[in-house]
Amino acid sequence: MLVTHHLEELPVSTSHALLLREGRVLASGPADEVLTTELVSACFDHPISIDRRNGRWSATAGPA
Repeated sequence: MLVTHHLEELPVSTSHALLLREGRVLASGPADEVLTTELVSACFDHPISIDRRNGRWSATAGPA
């Protein structure tokens, strides 16, 4: 298991993800279904754009 707050650090082999908000599971399952703009933004209560290119994830904060 790998715990990270930086999607850029996830290995290409990452298959599943878990998002926690205030100690509760917000979403869990296949990484492609969990690491979405909508779910990650909800998790952090801030607009965050999620992208995946060449198997690597990236997150960019949106306007406040």
